[in-house]
Amino acid sequence: MILYYQAVILSINVIFQSTIIMINELVIDNMAERFKLLGEPMRLKILSALNKTELCVQDLVDKTGTGQANISKHLALMATNGILGRRKDGLHVYYYIKDDSVMKICDLVCKRMENLNVGNNNSSGTE
Repeated sequence: MILYYQAVILSINVIFQSTIIMINELVIDNMAERFKLLGEPMRLKILSALNKTELCVQDLVDKTGTGQANISKHLALMATNGILGRRKDGLHVYYYIKDDSVMKICDLVCKRMENLNVGNNNSSGTE
């Protein structure tokens, strides 16, 4: 699993550095799966809540305003795919961002959206 994430990070670096390297089909498929995981708004809300901290399920329920079952489903999926880690403390399980590259990708997209004024009601510059 670690090799998978290293391949994804390497592939992203290759793309951003405009290096002409043929990326094999397995890496492309793995990248697509990673982007699918990040393409769910609730997962992005969870990642935002976990940015620079760890939280238990109930904390995430409170922060996102969604149900415990929904949060647990997304947490399990992201933990299984190595995006999140978990730590048990007594009766509570605390989740944290295990793969820092995920937040780097989110930061890149957010900065680009700010530059393009995406989400701004007047993004085209016209009224």
